[in-house]
Amino acid sequence: MENVQTAMVDLPARQPAPSFRQAIVCFSGILFLMAFGLFVYQISLHVLIFLVLVWVGLQARVLGYSFVAIRNMMDEGIIKALPAIYIFMLIGMIIASFMQSGTIASLLYFGLDWLDPSLFLAAGFVVCSLMSITTGTSWGTAGTIGVVLIGLGESMGIPLPLVAGMIVSGATFGDKLSPVSDTTNLAAMSAGTHLYRHIGSMYHASHIHDCSAHFCHLGFAIWK
Repeated sequence: MENVQTAMVDLPARQPAPSFRQAIVCFSGILFLMAFGLFVYQISLHVLIFLVLVWVGLQARVLGYSFVAIRNMMDEGIIKALPAIYIFMLIGMIIASFMQSGTIASLLYFGLDWLDPSLFLAAGFVVCSLMSITTGTSWGTAGTIGVVLIGLGESMGIPLPLVAGMIVSGATFGDKLSPVSDTTNLAAMSAGTHLYRHIGSMYHASHIHDCSAHFCHLGFAIWK
């Protein structure tokens, strides 16, 4: 808040603060550039991010911010994100050490050993959640044990859309509540709150999804 107030000092007295309409125009421009560039022209995401940066900078300049004020606000944002970047680097090292030490392989072995064919979806959901919480990556969970579960589900005759939904639900649930997840750490730092307080607040909404998916998986096992 103090950074915003400092930047506002550079505004000329005749320039108003951003209105709701101006905010909508700026946000709509960002959505248009991203959607049009990605889905129509298939432009690289890096180029689109640069174009969005130019668009937002122009909007700030129209409001009366000087180049120095805009640059200072960008510097403040980068400095604020530096701790998250350090965490991303450390998380990458941790996951690499898990893979080299056999931790991922052990999770796969014991996780698959716990699977009961009669409760495949419910047990697979729990295994994916635990693995995602441990490793902090939903993509890694889906790309390792998720591939194995797809093969097992197909051999058991379980519809693949249900198996895929079980994998994605468990992996996403675990990723959001993992203290070593990069997105969870970035969200907590961006909001300026404590990591575990952020995880606790997300759990209030996530556990509803967790219980609902788990009961659906159990219901499918009983129905089968």
